[in-house]
Amino acid sequence: AARAPMHGPPAGQRQASRAPPLPGRARGYAEVRPLGRGSFGVTSLVRDPGGELRALKAVDLRGLCPEERAAAANEARVLASLKHPYVVRYRESFLEDGALAIVMDFAEGGDLQERIARCRLSRGSLAEGQVLEWLTQAVLALGYVHDRRVVHRDLKSQNLFLTKQGQVRLGDFGISTVVENQAMVDRTTLGTPYYLSPEICARRVFGFASDMWALGVILFELGALRVPFEAPNLALLLQKIMNLSAPTLPPCYSGDLRDLCRDLLCREPELRPSAAEVVRRPLIQDQILRLHRAARLHASPTAGSAGTSGLADHGRQGGGSRAGLPAAPRTPAGAALSPPAPAPHEPAPQPPAPAP
Repeated sequence: AARAPMHGPPAGQRQASRAPPLPGRARGYAEVRPLGRGSFGVTSLVRDPGGELRALKAVDLRGLCPEERAAAANEARVLASLKHPYVVRYRESFLEDGALAIVMDFAEGGDLQERIARCRLSRGSLAEGQVLEWLTQAVLALGYVHDRRVVHRDLKSQNLFLTKQGQVRLGDFGISTVVENQAMVDRTTLGTPYYLSPEICARRVFGFASDMWALGVILFELGALRVPFEAPNLALLLQKIMNLSAPTLPPCYSGDLRDLCRDLLCREPELRPSAAEVVRRPLIQDQILRLHRAARLHASPTAGSAGTSGLADHGRQGGGSRAGLPAAPRTPAGAALSPPAPAPHEPAPQPPAPAP
């Protein structure tokens, strides 16, 4: 109960606040139902003109200050620049009646926070194989984003969405930042308190390492079904994050996975592994091989199933595997698989700038 004021209700229970009429009707979008709130906007499930389900995020620019309008436009700009099998796919954005609309693929499987909550209510636990699968997909997405100098800044289980097939899609880039120098950005807009790194709590500059801390919080949350630090108020929570050592994963998980969680939750940002370093770890390499095998097993020789067709497209464009994963190993034993190279593709449609 102490967590509710800071964390907010689960995604499925969030209620959209009063908002202008859904934009996009003139373009053929039809609302199915509200999905909830994200950063700077209300998201609805819609059908596009072709009958496909999409997520449409609407931001009423008229009620925002200039900084908030810029943050809303930033999400469309960042999403338009990213194309990876484990990142939410951007479709289009447009301005209509004073609102910015961002259209994305809809992840029918909910999000990791919902899965964790269901598991906690059933007094169960997540198998290590499932934890590793989601972690590997998340770190591949995060590595791709970091390679493009983007710091997510609000990484949490609620922003790791799931497809109907249970694959991760990293989303909600509302407060992300493209960094130019040494991967460090000023402390301005902050993310969700339970996922804040010690350097953010201490009001220091932060960068990619802060995203890696948040990934460690998510890994702990998947294993322990709770976040590593909890408190009845924000001030005490920040003190705990800054001064206490993070707890370890339950002993039912392997030593390698527990070590990785410990390293990601290191208080010194310079000692945390980067996304690329996490990908090179043997337990992640092994999981990448399993993802390759699963993709080959389920891939269709034609258009592919609903769960793999988008990944297959990415892989063909990038010259890699059909799953858009790191290429299958053709290197000497012990050599690490690498994240996929940037995929050459047609220029993404550019989002409109918000009205001043």
